Amino acid sequence: MPEQIERIAEVVEATSTEFTSQCYKLFESAPLGALVKSGGESPVFGVVHDIATLSIDPGRHTVAMGATAESVENIYDTNPQLGRLYSTRFRSLLVGYRNNGQLNRYLAPMPPKVHDHVYECQSEEVREFSNSLEFLSTLLKAPITSGDEVIASFLARASASHTDPNQFLVESGKELATLLGGQLHRLNPLLKRLSL
Repeated sequence: MPEQIERIAEVVEATSTEFTSQCYKLFESAPLGALVKSGGESPVFGVVHDIATLSIDPGRHTVAMGATAESVENIYDTNPQLGRLYSTRFRSLLVGYRNNGQLNRYLAPMPPKVHDHVYECQSEEVREFSNSLEFLSTLLKAPITSGDEVIASFLARASASHTDPNQFLVESGKELATLLGGQLHRLNPLLKRLSL
């Protein structure tokens, strides 16, 4: 099993198809399209599809504060309380899970538990997960905003973990062409984003 990596967030909401994670540090989310995992010995895997930094109090609206500040960092340096007034969260679409060492690339029987730690997967785990593209149909069917951008971002990021990134992208393009047969309005922009 890959060595344990630093946890970046904690599950604060979970359903059978996605989970929401609150970051431990403001603005330090896993990036769009990243593969993340949550849980202990039988982790679930998700692809980040939405990132937001919001006020922790839904009734309190953020106001502009930087009219005389030299930079955004200066605003936070002179107002350290801001770090406690906002939270950065990201939502991840469930795409697989590990059970008894076996990696499955489809929905888990149960979502992660609230308060489970969340980790961004390292290159070795991303390569292992993306060695089979059977999870792509889950991403393509998901009712998420900018879903095709999320898919392109995931595939571009995953290609960097493979020995031959270009070959991985070609195989991904072929799989997308099969899954999106007759949907050229979706396929062509995806292939363009992957430079195929």
